Amino acid sequence: MTIYYSFFFLLTQTILAFPVGHRHHLHLNRKNIDVQVIVTACLSLSQQSITPPVISSTSRASVCGTKTINHSTVYATAIAERNSPVETVVQRTTGPVPNNANPTPTRATIPNPVTTTVPNLTLPVSQNFGTQTPFTLSPSNIAIITEPSSMSIPIKQTIASLISSSTQIATTLATNSVRRSTISSSLSSSSSSSSDGYAEKQKRYVFAHFMMGNVYSYTEEDFRTDLHRAMNMGIDAFALNLGPDEWMPARVSAFFQAAKSFNVRLFFSFDMSVMNSSEELVGYVKKYASDSSYFLYQNQVFVSTFSGQDQMFGSNNVRSGWKTAFIDPLENDGLSIYFIPCWTAMDATEIYSMPFVDGAFSWDAWTNKISRLDEKYTSLSLKTQKTYMSGWSPWFFTHLSSKNWIYPSELLFHERWMEIIESSQIFTEIITWNDYGESTYVSDIRGSLPQGSEEFVTGFDHSIWCDLAKYYIQWYKSGSQPVIEFNEIYYWYRTHSKSATAQNDPFGLPENADNASDDIIVIALLKEPGKLTVTTGSTWNCTEVKAGLQVLNLPFEEGKQVIEFVGDSSGVTISGIGDVEISNSIEKYNFNAFVGKITA
Repeated sequence: MTIYYSFFFLLTQTILAFPVGHRHHLHLNRKNIDVQVIVTACLSLSQQSITPPVISSTSRASVCGTKTINHSTVYATAIAERNSPVETVVQRTTGPVPNNANPTPTRATIPNPVTTTVPNLTLPVSQNFGTQTPFTLSPSNIAIITEPSSMSIPIKQTIASLISSSTQIATTLATNSVRRSTISSSLSSSSSSSSDGYAEKQKRYVFAHFMMGNVYSYTEEDFRTDLHRAMNMGIDAFALNLGPDEWMPARVSAFFQAAKSFNVRLFFSFDMSVMNSSEELVGYVKKYASDSSYFLYQNQVFVSTFSGQDQMFGSNNVRSGWKTAFIDPLENDGLSIYFIPCWTAMDATEIYSMPFVDGAFSWDAWTNKISRLDEKYTSLSLKTQKTYMSGWSPWFFTHLSSKNWIYPSELLFHERWMEIIESSQIFTEIITWNDYGESTYVSDIRGSLPQGSEEFVTGFDHSIWCDLAKYYIQWYKSGSQPVIEFNEIYYWYRTHSKSATAQNDPFGLPENADNASDDIIVIALLKEPGKLTVTTGSTWNCTEVKAGLQVLNLPFEEGKQVIEFVGDSSGVTISGIGDVEISNSIEKYNFNAFVGKITA
């Protein structure tokens, strides 16, 4: 006998109401809101009673262009027979509907999903929505949800959380071209006026913070070297950290000229810790906004900052200062600005309350700060229909007369990328490309080093991190874990223990040094299982590892650091020795990371 299973969940288009006391809002494109939601689902459910989730059905208002719409509750009903095609009905109750929307049910049929041929992303139940889900799926089954490309990532996550309280949901993010075209061609009645904007909204971008203050000695060819490496990594744009130096405009010009040969764009991130002139900021934007190498988002000129939360430009407050001295002169000149400042020292609620701010970027990208801030920024981003640009950094250590501290960073590379991959953020900025003075750089060592940083930077090339970051960037952008084609092993470690005592260091032990871990970190990208052996000093560690991404952290000892992998299938051995030995007999402290790589 044919058995059908059905489930019901309630959506309002731009606002999803949750139980009283824990209510959050869902938003799509802030400037082009399409209130038609289409959900196509194929479920393999357990044979048990399924009741709808408890969600308030109170009608709310949202904006579609310039028109205010009172939304009725939208019911998306999916009825699926095991091993049969899926037919989805999206039904709207009576009431006002947006332009170009069809108030009658819309049907779309797709072929049977095959889980092994579709790139999937496992989404955790969102902790931001507090959703009540009195129904469950069988732990032995997987639900596949395929949504049109116009649906935003936050809504995808919410749908996943609505139909799963204890079971992980493998969710395809509309990355399969066959399914996307099938759905798109079937939904002829949905609004097309804003579909391009939604596709761009869903796309994910990776930027890299580029310290222009370190490129005094650069030529155009040096910029080409950086652009080529960034393009290979999958970086979309460099955020140019600009200062007021007299030589700076010439280097900016050379960078833009070099970028014309690469598919990597540039945008300004004004360093407001040293820049005070709004006229200078406006001048830079006006000069380069129309350049083919400038990064635009939704046809708007993308602009960021480092700091600036105290800058008033002669006004009596920050809000009016930035509006009248920076935004207004540009808009009066016909330029639409997508402004996403990094005002980390300002309360996030205040940032998101400013009408001319389109999003926020937080500089705090290290383990002792990020989790709590991510939650607040993400919540405000959803509530205000604005964006949050998350920061990713591989390391932090500075040892100068003016600043001397560390942030725990041993596993930061992997752990922070995984947080970002699992998030709903569409912007991520690498902190940094070339800030040698704080050891956050992922590039090789070129240009002009900040005075005093030579002591802890020379000999500590981080460019191997670019190769590893490429894997995570691809994962973040596609929503699918990349296929590993050959065996690669990355590793890093500090060159002395946190308990070592320097004999001649004028700055002393860095603040927070005790929070560091005396570990060697190994990240292996393996196409086959095998044996991974790490010899640190006199200690030998052998681990049976599976194919795929493997992350190990092992206590290090003084002496040589040797790594070897033997593949079970191929029998091929790859091995390497770190160029720098660990020694606790030191003259000065250096908590920078030595980075290495082993490959066939």
